[in-house]
Amino acid sequence: MKGYELYSWQAGDDWHFALLTGTNRNKTVAEITSPEETPASDGWVNVRVVGVEALKALLGQLPAEEQVFWLGVGWLGESEEQSVSFALPGEEVVESVREYCVQIGVALSVSHD
Repeated sequence: MKGYELYSWQAGDDWHFALLTGTNRNKTVAEITSPEETPASDGWVNVRVVGVEALKALLGQLPAEEQVFWLGVGWLGESEEQSVSFALPGEEVVESVREYCVQIGVALSVSHD
């Protein structure tokens, strides 16, 4: 897989998002949810944001024509520290993010299952 992987999960009332460099392997819960971020300077992106506007701002930093795969829907990841159920926010939010990606020229593919 090329491009980026996007994961989302809800904690309380907030939606959390993680954008990671796309690879051909499954990510661990710790990789996805860890508070430690890695900027693109070393070639590996692992950034988390809270809220849809912050997600849009993050996606807006990607080059045009980049691919983003929104993954992990319904996948329950467990680690020693925590259990996370990755999911998509409501369809209205998903469509808002899709429309934004069209505006900025980023190709967004959303996994619904």
